[in-house]
Amino acid sequence: MLVRARHRPAFNLWAVAIGVCLTALVSPAQTIDPSFSASPLLAVSVIGAAVWAVVPQMGGSLLVEGQGFDPRQIYNGFGRLYSNGVLDASFQAPYMPLGALVSQPDGKLLAGGQPNFDLGRLNPDGTPDTNFDCQMDGLVYSLMLQPDGKILVGGKFTTLGGEACTNFGRITSHGNLDTSFRSGSVGMVWSFAVQPDGKILAAGDFTSLGGQPCTNLARLNSDGTLDTGFSPRVSGDLGGASLSLQGDGKILLRGFGWLTNAVGEGTPLIRLNSDGSLDTTFESAINDMVTLAELQADGEIVVVTEFPSAISRLNSGGSPDSSFSTVATGSTAPDIQCMALQDDGKILVGGDFGALAGDSLQRIGRLDNTETATNDLAFDGSTVTWMRGGSAPEVDWVRFEGSTNGTDWMALGNAVRIAGGWRLQGVQLPTNSAIRAFGLVNPETDVHRAAYFVHSSVGPPFIFTQPASQTVTADTAAALSAGVGGSRPLRCQWLFNGASTSGGTNVLLSLGNAQAADEGTYNLTVTNLYGGVNSGAAVLTVTNPPPPGPAVISGTKLKGTGIEFSWNTIWGFKYQVQSATALSQATWQQISGSDLLPWLSGYFAYQNLQGVESFTALGSSLTLSVPFATNQERFYRVVRLP
Repeated sequence: MLVRARHRPAFNLWAVAIGVCLTALVSPAQTIDPSFSASPLLAVSVIGAAVWAVVPQMGGSLLVEGQGFDPRQIYNGFGRLYSNGVLDASFQAPYMPLGALVSQPDGKLLAGGQPNFDLGRLNPDGTPDTNFDCQMDGLVYSLMLQPDGKILVGGKFTTLGGEACTNFGRITSHGNLDTSFRSGSVGMVWSFAVQPDGKILAAGDFTSLGGQPCTNLARLNSDGTLDTGFSPRVSGDLGGASLSLQGDGKILLRGFGWLTNAVGEGTPLIRLNSDGSLDTTFESAINDMVTLAELQADGEIVVVTEFPSAISRLNSGGSPDSSFSTVATGSTAPDIQCMALQDDGKILVGGDFGALAGDSLQRIGRLDNTETATNDLAFDGSTVTWMRGGSAPEVDWVRFEGSTNGTDWMALGNAVRIAGGWRLQGVQLPTNSAIRAFGLVNPETDVHRAAYFVHSSVGPPFIFTQPASQTVTADTAAALSAGVGGSRPLRCQWLFNGASTSGGTNVLLSLGNAQAADEGTYNLTVTNLYGGVNSGAAVLTVTNPPPPGPAVISGTKLKGTGIEFSWNTIWGFKYQVQSATALSQATWQQISGSDLLPWLSGYFAYQNLQGVESFTALGSSLTLSVPFATNQERFYRVVRLP
């Protein structure tokens, strides 16, 4: 059974002021988004249960990673949810990444921690991408996708892309080492950021990159040579650090512990000018360790602090935003372990907690934002402009693509920064062409690093993610979705076996608890003022779960003080152990978990929900050792619950 814990630095005297300094920050004002609910997927009680990573994908879906999911639905701790929190049963990843993640614009997923190779790429349905093969021999701590498709890799390894390379390097889109790039580091790189001009920022605990002396924070040219015009003056714990790019070129740096700035002050969060010098106009109001941070397009910063585990927002100068704050509560040591800003400004939150913003939630939730996100893409026949603001997430770089048929896309070029957005001039396409923009979001995370893309589009409607066929169990929540683009407003209509479905007028089609009558073929039609487009067909299959009943005991043997028996289990189903003093007894009594736990062995998760104690099988068999009862014959049986 896997248990993951985030390493925490030793307590230091700076934390003495936490109770005073956070008083102004922790004043609950956020509300839960009621349209999102994933708690039913996280009902299993297991040591270390938490959501470690939540990664938005284009089209509205989101990837989740962690421990304590209902194994009947997310059996290996890594799955995909629709925008309402319902499981996407079409995604079946063969492993849990256990490392850095990058959700690509094409729906594929770069994942550090793949078994055997430690770095892999998954197709949109979760199957391994056989066109990617990166032979390496160690751990991946950080990944970053460049606009040209090449991938920066940081970690602890001696081989990358099948060639000698220590801890830091760049690979091609197929997984081969890019030998034109100065690779290798003494120490480890924990965080990357790619500037719009192609230069690369790197933070970590290293003393050289590509054979060039530099300490913990550096900027490289696109070929890996050191940018000597960047001279940071920062010291402190940058092992596990992360950095973000602001729209004005300044750099937000989060340390794993406390950073010491150029004037000798200790702080968890600092900002540098584009040349590496300290930005003296920024002064963080937080005196607690910052574990997560994400920039909004308007320059404000959403942060997660450690003691207490709370979400707050800072104004662009570092002062507290008193209109924004919420605290995770409801567990022995509530802990927010991941956070992500959606393109609409809503905030996904995961970790180990039982309540959020005053609502009962199990380890994952979504918060409404107190500010509006703005997102405006325009094309006038020669210039593409993408204006972003408010609570929308900040992006590091932007790429524009165009199409005359909504299917075949060509790169138009990388955008340049302008005040409040991005622009590309000299575009030669008909004015009624479809244009789409991708922007890389690079949040500052603690252990589970994950980058993702946001997008916008104009022109005729198109479908970039087709609805996927899937098989679900009867009476479990089901949904279908597609990724669509084009000028707003977009009108959607789902068809079931060729006929319009009632209420199916959104990109997401929620079917509630699936029944046999829901089986069939689904299609989506999307229209706007330019015309319409039809999706491919998705087939929904609804199966019945195995009927509940007694499990067959496969073997018994006498022991010195009792009897031992075993039974075969079905992964993810719940079992209950019962006893009776006579086979003819009408009512069998369940054995309480406190009596069973010393004697039950195997892989399982124990839970006690509404007084019904059960054990969810996480393996193929379980064994129970029962001491002899005192002078009384007793019979035992195992029942599989519904």
